[in-house]
Amino acid sequence: SEGAAASGEGDDPEPAGEPEAEQVNTDPDGAGQFIAITPPAEQPLLHYPDPEDGHAPAMAVPDDDAVADVQVGQVLGERYRLDEVLARRGNALTWLAFDQRLSRPVLLHLLPPDDERGPELIGVAKRASGAPDAAFLRVLDAGVFDEGEHYIVYEYSPGTSIEQVLTGGPLSPVEAAWVVKELAQALAALHSRGLYHERINPDTVVITAAGNVRIVGLLVEAALDPSPQAFSDEAADVRALGSLLYACLVTRWPDGDGYGMKGAPREGARTFTPAQVKAGVPRMLDTLCDRILNPVPRNRQTPILTARAVAQQLSAVLGQASAAPDLERRLRMPIEQIRPSGGVRFTSPVPPPPVASEPRPDAEDDDSGESTQPWQFPGMKADDPSTEPFTPIPPPARPATSEQQLIMPSPQRGGMGRPPRRMLALMIGLFGLLLAGSLVWVAIGQLNARRTPAAPTTRAAQVIAITSAADFDPSADGGSNAENPRLTSRAIDTDPDSAWLTERYRGDARLGRLKPGVGLVLDLGSVRTVSQVNVGVIANGTAVELRTPANPDVTSAPMRSQADWKSVAGVAKATGTAVMKPNEPVKTRFLLVYLTSLPPESGSYFQGGITNIEVRG
Repeated sequence: SEGAAASGEGDDPEPAGEPEAEQVNTDPDGAGQFIAITPPAEQPLLHYPDPEDGHAPAMAVPDDDAVADVQVGQVLGERYRLDEVLARRGNALTWLAFDQRLSRPVLLHLLPPDDERGPELIGVAKRASGAPDAAFLRVLDAGVFDEGEHYIVYEYSPGTSIEQVLTGGPLSPVEAAWVVKELAQALAALHSRGLYHERINPDTVVITAAGNVRIVGLLVEAALDPSPQAFSDEAADVRALGSLLYACLVTRWPDGDGYGMKGAPREGARTFTPAQVKAGVPRMLDTLCDRILNPVPRNRQTPILTARAVAQQLSAVLGQASAAPDLERRLRMPIEQIRPSGGVRFTSPVPPPPVASEPRPDAEDDDSGESTQPWQFPGMKADDPSTEPFTPIPPPARPATSEQQLIMPSPQRGGMGRPPRRMLALMIGLFGLLLAGSLVWVAIGQLNARRTPAAPTTRAAQVIAITSAADFDPSADGGSNAENPRLTSRAIDTDPDSAWLTERYRGDARLGRLKPGVGLVLDLGSVRTVSQVNVGVIANGTAVELRTPANPDVTSAPMRSQADWKSVAGVAKATGTAVMKPNEPVKTRFLLVYLTSLPPESGSYFQGGITNIEVRG
């Protein structure tokens, strides 16, 4: 059930036939402030029907001159029989067709003969044919028919688009996390080849009858829709993953009204987190959406910038769990979404004291993805507005009467009476002795200070300016070639409150045993003599090393592997500021500050960070 719903605001009745407005809690942990969201107009859905289920066509065949002049039942290239129009994008038609040569249904994109994009589209199809993951529908054929129509034939997988699935309400947290994890793993493999989908959305993600996830239109969707996008390449795909997770959890679309959903509420440039929109969202999924969609996440979390990182986070949440059977049942037995007909539902921001019950075995596991569902009595129906959670109000205090008297304890009975005079005198005497001893100690210290000759002053080491800093997480060492590169400047600025942070690693302080370490490569601009490097760390227990290039004659920083660097100093468990001094001053232009063990962050997670770096000559 959703955290709050309403039939409208104010006293004016809504016009007949208009959808209900819904209210969303903008401050679930505070005073319970609500804002209204107006539903968008209904939009047609893109279907991926079973060719043999006897369904009605989704749309009529367009008959204008902008599209190819073809009809249902027509056979193109003596092979592909056109059965049903599924979608139209500009002058391109997407058909459900039947391959008569191989006796199988296929998805066919068809352009009119005079479309100049035809040759480009064929080239895009050839690139898409090398998709590295089975989640992507494969390109089976591409070319030009005799009448000049350019075409691309894709594998066809009957199923239901996410857009259509969400018309029945949000998915469960496990289902939502599993769907997006499958997408993230497929996209991570795609990105490793330098390819990007750039049009991942509820319309291009399909759930098959077996509950599996398939992705439609690799590269071709972007070619058919060349409109400018706010994000491109990997950034577009990663944001799409966050948006899909958000939509699957709360049926809101973060980028405004679209795909049959209302737009997610916003406060300035920040998108509200799913838990602010709907109760019951696990905290780990709520935080993940925030780290993907908002450039500056809450609670000092770091942004997530790669599909591989999204897949790792969701794998940590799900473990070996699979939601395919649940999705299969959901598609076989769809459930109508039922909403109350009226009344504003409000979740009390102050929970009443819990009813005494047996403690849950996993109550202490802070990272198990606990629910933010408001407290309810056992057996309460979450969708029943008549049983809304409430906060009991205590009865007013009785006014004091003349008969009420304060009862003071008696000293004779061991109560809070006045202490005896002997005890007071003893305490005063002890205080006087302590004061006299302190004065004598201070006087002796001042006398010794006057007699001790001043130590000769030494010239302070010169501070060497750092030209730039780059993140170091090479793939040869098991990394992703990106360890929060947008935050590197925070480690060399003058702001003590800013910091470069590592990613969060699970299960082991040694970066989850995924890699030997991560760090920052410093460029001093020219070869300098370095005698000391001071590194501020965000938490106690960080293991940090100072390294220089193994080859002293390099003209650029080695970024291939940590094996190309040698350690010259280090601190096993740094506290506050790690002071690292090589046995002898070193001459170098490049330095590597390398973290090999991280302090605990929360639960079973570990995360390190560097607040500032100072290099001295």
